[in-house]
Amino acid sequence: MDKSTVKKIKEELGYQNDLDIPKLEKIVVNVGIGKLSQQPNFEDKILPEVIKEVSLITGQKPFICKAKKSIAGFKVRAGQIVGLKVTLRRQKMKDFLSRLVNIALPRVRDFKGINLKSNVYQSFNQN
Repeated sequence: MDKSTVKKIKEELGYQNDLDIPKLEKIVVNVGIGKLSQQPNFEDKILPEVIKEVSLITGQKPFICKAKKSIAGFKVRAGQIVGLKVTLRRQKMKDFLSRLVNIALPRVRDFKGINLKSNVYQSFNQN
């Protein structure tokens, strides 16, 4: 953040110290595979397409998350691919957030704003 932004935030929210101002450290994008992982040709055809789409959205190759334990109720075996994860920091994070707020969210039908009770706002209000 530049100095003028920090000064405005300090005045509006009543912070005494520059270090009290909330900052974005990282954005984590998670994609669950769900029942797709039980398809017969999952690793050959479906998984590369999902990886391609997530990397296109985030600009970074996703990490493949595997199940740690077998859970019979969810039909999941240990080592089975259950999702993809991307952690964005610094410039990629800023670019992703600006595209999300300025391009993607305004195009959502019947969009009524971001939930103020989400984790992001709760972490800001802990001070």
